[in-house]
Amino acid sequence: MFAVHGGAGVGLDGATKFLAGGVVAAMASLLGVAHAQAVAPVEGLRRIDVRSAGQPRCSLEASLDVLPSGGETSSMLTWTSSGAVRVTLNGGEVDASGSLAVRPLADAAYTLVAHGAGGASSATCRQEIRVTQPACVDGAICAVSCGTGLIPDVRTGRLLALDPGRLVHVLILAEGYTSADLRRFHVDAPNDVSDWMDAWGRLEVFDTFREAFCFWKLPAVSNARIVAGGAVEDTAFRVPVDLGGEIDFSDPAATDVVEARVWAAVERLPFPPTTFYPTTAERTRGMAKNVVVATMVYEPARARSGFSGRTALLTNPSNAGRTVAAAFAHHRPHEFAHAFARLRDEYLDLDGDPACVPRTGAWTSANVSNVVCESGCGDVPWSHLVAGGAQNPAVQGLVGAFGHVEDGYHPELKCLMNGSRADNATVFGGEADLRTPGRMCNFCRELSAFRLFERIGALEDTTTSYATWQRDYRARFYEAYGLDVPGVVPMETPPGRPVFAGCTPP
Repeated sequence: MFAVHGGAGVGLDGATKFLAGGVVAAMASLLGVAHAQAVAPVEGLRRIDVRSAGQPRCSLEASLDVLPSGGETSSMLTWTSSGAVRVTLNGGEVDASGSLAVRPLADAAYTLVAHGAGGASSATCRQEIRVTQPACVDGAICAVSCGTGLIPDVRTGRLLALDPGRLVHVLILAEGYTSADLRRFHVDAPNDVSDWMDAWGRLEVFDTFREAFCFWKLPAVSNARIVAGGAVEDTAFRVPVDLGGEIDFSDPAATDVVEARVWAAVERLPFPPTTFYPTTAERTRGMAKNVVVATMVYEPARARSGFSGRTALLTNPSNAGRTVAAAFAHHRPHEFAHAFARLRDEYLDLDGDPACVPRTGAWTSANVSNVVCESGCGDVPWSHLVAGGAQNPAVQGLVGAFGHVEDGYHPELKCLMNGSRADNATVFGGEADLRTPGRMCNFCRELSAFRLFERIGALEDTTTSYATWQRDYRARFYEAYGLDVPGVVPMETPPGRPVFAGCTPP
């Protein structure tokens, strides 16, 4: 098999490499699928056939194995199989024989698996398509890596093939990097773009569905570095940073400048925003579905991306009803999860100023969150994960209602979205930092998968999308990908003090 890290495209400039087999293998394993035992050698990039007496057979080839950049030219994938009980292409079920036009935006690899019956060996065939790309120059928007757009439909298990415009396009911006600093942004090994990609890929839910994401970078040149607490410098996007090193959008005039410059960059994308959430939704008001921004903010003291992170919805100056979710600065996966999935911080602040407002009505796309004001076992939106239910029949002390009413309850003690405030230790003991950078709690995983299917248009009507997810997708999601159970349950604070704040029984 290829040495893979979960996705389809191969990184174009050495910053990050994605190949196809890892995610496919992981998905197949999670679904209880037997993997190939024998694979014929690759002959060029054209065809790989597996022929073994008494075993499934398959073939897979592309009409073109080299394509120009831009996604305008398609290649026809054609496959055949025999002796298989089930056939998958990049993890999604397909007919025994068929064809599919593909338009990869970056180097891509496709994997066909003909699954044998009763645990018998499977046959695996692979096909690579290379996409030529121009050299990346400063100020240009360049592809980093793009998925094939082929993912399993959680609801049916069948292959879901996304047009390039329906992928989630992530634009990584360089802010505060002078021409002398840009090597650290995207050239040196390691660099801030590759660090960002590595941290993002360590989150299981994103790694699982990375074929639905396309990453771009903009090595924008700043004429000056950022000085925390000083005047806004002559940087590419004019992002203000306060004396404490935090992104500061308190000045509307300064924010307007940032919005104008970021939107000018977003609209230069080969696939700019085309689909938006309804403007009536409180937490997603007019937000672009198919584009997310991640901004690396150069911190001179660290000689790399830094400063304290922040996420914001930036309004399009040309259309006040449209916004784009943007993650800034440090804590990269944490901030991206805010922007992409609208997950909330799970801080505990005993400031005596209750900010939690109980919901009214059903949980919907507009109000469902990993932080809520309810602690009742039947009221929390993760009630399906409480031990004893279909999704979690046995694991006690994993999912509850951790937190307190002033700032809301959240599902689990250790999660990427948890904070590092001193009050965490005051209330629950142990150390203040309860954040686990590489782990999302189970409900955050589910919400991220839900947002992906909403963003790519599989759950198009956001007024009913969460109800549809609950009815048609939720059980299949946990059947396929299971619970993420930490090694220690009940979960502990870092010094080893067990903590479990369960939901409130009726």
